[in-house]
Amino acid sequence: MRATGKISTQSETAQGEIRTNPSSYRIEYHPQFVEETVLRAMMGHPEESLFRKERDKIYKMQDDEDREEAFQELHLRWFEHLDLLAPLHDVFTYWPILKLSTHKCLLMKARSRKDVGAELYVAPKDSGVGDRERRSIVIQLTPELLTQSQQLLPFLRHELLHIADMLDPKFGYEPNFPRSQMGPTYDQFLQERYRILWDITIDGRLHQEGWLPSSLREKHWTIFRNTFPGPMRDLEIVFSFFFQNGSHTHTELVSFCKSPENWFVSPKSESTSRGQCSVCHFSSFHLINASTWLSPAIISQIQKECTNWHPAQPICRQCADLYELRTSGQ
Repeated sequence: MRATGKISTQSETAQGEIRTNPSSYRIEYHPQFVEETVLRAMMGHPEESLFRKERDKIYKMQDDEDREEAFQELHLRWFEHLDLLAPLHDVFTYWPILKLSTHKCLLMKARSRKDVGAELYVAPKDSGVGDRERRSIVIQLTPELLTQSQQLLPFLRHELLHIADMLDPKFGYEPNFPRSQMGPTYDQFLQERYRILWDITIDGRLHQEGWLPSSLREKHWTIFRNTFPGPMRDLEIVFSFFFQNGSHTHTELVSFCKSPENWFVSPKSESTSRGQCSVCHFSSFHLINASTWLSPAIISQIQKECTNWHPAQPICRQCADLYELRTSGQ
């Protein structure tokens, strides 16, 4: 999932004829995507020679339309024979809500690696159909990833557990955060915090299932303490709560992202806080003097996005690190 999860009201606009597998739940994919995936999967496959013989026969057909249809049937048959969707079926079986609360899943070829991911699409309420029929899952993959089951399965688990949360009434997902009076910069920081925290809860549950290595906990802990300011002891307690407890809600995540200090139990938390960041407006325990610690390039980048900000105003360590990354990436 990209950003904080996406529920789109637009309709799917992929071009080309759609093929649907024979089952009560619709899994759709386009012939060109199927062809590219099968051709890649058959390279070096034990049955490659048999596949090539069948394919070569089709080239001898005279009618263009018949030949194209024959190619589509061949690739679809081998696509199903290779059982390339086995990881997807495994995930659907493990989280039944994915099929019970949506009516189909559309597999699309991702234009680039950055587009790889899964999203939940929801048709407008005035479309005259029930809630389940309004919802569909769209998964964008590369042919390479679709042929690599060992990489595909953990990818689908991570992506589709986000969607399972979005579909679960107990989680209570809301796609749009209420706009704050502090401006778009604050809203962006809140959404980024939410994305990080949600990923922590997702991988925490996958880790408890034994599907992810123990080293991932330390990776998420490092990201967590670099994202959220606060006393180390309190941060450790809150991180364990989100990573180790299996069940969380959208409201919990938003609450912590907006006001981490309200979750701290240390009696020194209040006295340790040094104030509010002038850029993101979150309370921070690590404010710095921007004019002293930041380069002119970073200061200039901040002022481009926050026109009323002055280097004399304090900035939190998290904002400083974020703008440092943005500046170094230009």
